[in-house]
Amino acid sequence: MIAAFLEGVNGILLPCSMVLLIPVMAAPLIAGRLPLLAVAAAGAGATGVMWLRAAQLVPGPVETVLAPVVGFAVVALGLMSVRGTDRAVAPLGAAFGLGLLAGLIWLPCVGVELGGILTSAGQRMPSSVLGLGAYALGVLVPALAAALLLIVIRPRGTTQHLVHRGGVALAVLVALLPVTGLDDRFVGWLVQLSVS
Repeated sequence: MIAAFLEGVNGILLPCSMVLLIPVMAAPLIAGRLPLLAVAAAGAGATGVMWLRAAQLVPGPVETVLAPVVGFAVVALGLMSVRGTDRAVAPLGAAFGLGLLAGLIWLPCVGVELGGILTSAGQRMPSSVLGLGAYALGVLVPALAAALLLIVIRPRGTTQHLVHRGGVALAVLVALLPVTGLDDRFVGWLVQLSVS
C-alpha cells in the first residue's frame, strides 16, 4: 500500500497522472468550507471508476457514453453551486463527478506497483481497491495541499467568490472535454508536453 502511494507521488508530473490531478484540483476550489471532503469525494469517485475499469466491469462503449453524461452532470452541479442553490450537495456532487470523470478518461502509466494492482483487480477486490486508492492518494497530494492551503488562508468575501468561480470554471472546462470528444486530444497534448 505504501509502495503504491509512493509510486503515485513519484508519477505526479506524468501525463497519465495529470489526467487525474487536473480535474480533482477543481474540487477544493468549488467546495467552499469543505475542501478536504471535496478532494475525498473526488478521490473516491476516481478510485471507484479506476477499479471498475481495471476489473473490466465497465465495457468500452459504456465508458464512451458515461463520460459525457458525467460531464454534463458536473457542469450542472458546478453552475448550481455558483448560484448558491445548495451549499454542500452541489459542490460535493460536482467534486465526486470530477473524480468519476477523471477515472473514466485516465490511462494508467504502469509502474511495478500499479501494474500488480491492475493485474489483480478482477481477482482480489479489497486489496486492489485499497491499492488503487493509495496510488490515487499519492497522485492527489497537490490537490490535498491545495485543500489544506484553503483551510489555512480561509478566503473571504470577494476572494472566496473568485476562488469558487475559478474552480467552477476549471470543473466546467474539464467536464466539457468528454462532452466535446476532446478528452483524447487533452491526454495526447499532456503526453506531447511531457516529452518535449
